[in-house]
Amino acid sequence: MQSIKFEEKRTTQLYEKYLKELKKVVKKLNEEDRNEILNEVNSHIFEAYHRRKEENEYDFLNLILQKLGKPEEIFRNYVSDNISEEKSEETDTITKKVSNKMTIYFLNFIVSLIYVSSILLIITSYYKIQHPDQTGLFVENGEFRAIGIHTGGGPEVKEVLGNGLYFLTALFILVSFVLLRFKTKLIRKQK
Repeated sequence: MQSIKFEEKRTTQLYEKYLKELKKVVKKLNEEDRNEILNEVNSHIFEAYHRRKEENEYDFLNLILQKLGKPEEIFRNYVSDNISEEKSEETDTITKKVSNKMTIYFLNFIVSLIYVSSILLIITSYYKIQHPDQTGLFVENGEFRAIGIHTGGGPEVKEVLGNGLYFLTALFILVSFVLLRFKTKLIRKQK
């Protein structure tokens, strides 16, 4: 940090006193943060001082320092800003972790449902080979009646799925495989 040169000795003394108090307050911080605060404050003083008109140098510097605030206020503001940024980052990290966990739980649930459905469809497909008229998707007078194995009903009950049951079984197995792969990639990405 380069010191600012003033014309009057009392202005230089005011400037040095302010910086000395600020250095004393920020000594608790690490060197990088200390330098950042000191350079920032020095930069504000320098820019404001060089924009002054014909005003008294000492009075103008005093006004600048009052606007900046006491060194303790500058320190408090800096620390509180950094703490809120850190808390915000922690909150974002926690939110992402919870979101990822919820996604995995949801995918586990969906994959489980599809696996169970696939197993039931495989059993139903096997039964369809043995008893094609009693297995499939049944409707009566245009309304859904049953899916799977159906042994009762009158002449209006018709099986409408036919050999599409095999396609449906293959589709369920494929979807479960794709979801399982997606879940595995998501878990690996999380680690």
